Amino acid sequence: MLSNVCRVCGRQKICERSLNLFDLVNRKYLKHLHMITGLRLVALDNVPGFMCLCCQSELRSALAFRKLCIKTQKKWLSIEEDSSSDEESDECATVSSFRETKDDKVLEETFQVLIEEEPEEPEESQFLSDCIPNKEIDETAVPPRKILRTTRKPKTDDQIYICKLCGTQATSKTVYQRHMKKHTGDRPFGCQDCEARFLTAAELRAHLRVHSGEQPFACRFCEKRYVSYMGRVNHERIHTNERPYVCEECGKKFTTAYVLKNHMVIHTGERQFRCDPCDRFFQRKSHLVTHFRSMMHLQKVKSQETKTT
Repeated sequence: MLSNVCRVCGRQKICERSLNLFDLVNRKYLKHLHMITGLRLVALDNVPGFMCLCCQSELRSALAFRKLCIKTQKKWLSIEEDSSSDEESDECATVSSFRETKDDKVLEETFQVLIEEEPEEPEESQFLSDCIPNKEIDETAVPPRKILRTTRKPKTDDQIYICKLCGTQATSKTVYQRHMKKHTGDRPFGCQDCEARFLTAAELRAHLRVHSGEQPFACRFCEKRYVSYMGRVNHERIHTNERPYVCEECGKKFTTAYVLKNHMVIHTGERQFRCDPCDRFFQRKSHLVTHFRSMMHLQKVKSQETKTT
C-alpha cells in the first residue's frame, strides 16, 4: 500500500524510526525539504506522510553540504572585497586581462604539444609523401612519441579463498595472503621513527604522516583534517549519520566496525580482559583500565607485595 512507503523517496518502507512530516513537532523537516528542493509538501488523502530513515540521513547530508557551500562562498567574497579595496579598479582589470592572456597562451601551447605528439596515421603519411615527392626526409629527426595502450584481460579467476583459522573469505589471492599475515604476525614494513610495524607499505605511508604532521584528507562538511582516508570517512559519518555496520542480533547500527565489535560483547558475554592479582575478567579494555585505578585493586596489589616481602 502507498501508505507504507516514504513520502520523499517513494521506495523505502516506513519503520519505527520514520517521522511524520505533518506533525507539528517535525515541521522543521518540511522547511528543510523546501530549502533544498523548492517543494512545499502538504498533507493529501491516500498519500503517505512519513519520511524514512534513509531520507532523513540524505537530508542532513544535503543541509551540511549547503552550509559548507555558503560558508565557502562568504570566504571568497570577503577576499574579493579586501583585494578591491587595496587596489585600483584599472589595475585589477589589467591584471585580469594579463591572466586571461597568459592562460590562453598556456592552453594554446598545451594543445599544440598534444597535436605534435599525436602519431600520424599510415595513410596520412603516405598521402603527404605523394604530394611532396621532392622533399628530402630527415632521417635524424626524432619521430613523434607513440601512445602505448594496454588492455587488461578480463578476470576469469572466480576462486574464493577461505581462511582455515577463522573462516574469513577472500576473492583474490593477494587479499587472502594479506589476511593470513594477521594470524602469523608477519609485519614486514617497520617505521624508522618508532617501533610500529605494518602489513603493507600503504599502511606504513599513512603512519608516517603521524610523525610528519601531514593531514591531506579534509572533511567535506567542516574544517577538520585527517592523516588517513578512512579517518576522514569515519568522521564524515557524524555529519551524514551513516551507520553501515549492523548488529545481527538486535539490529542496531554503528559507524565503525570497532564500535560494532565492542557492542557484540553484550550478546556474547565474552570477558577477555583479565586482572591477574584480583582474578577478575572484564568485557572491555576500558573497564579493565578503570579497575586498575580502583582502590580495591590497589589494596589487593599492596597486600600481595607485603606477603612476598
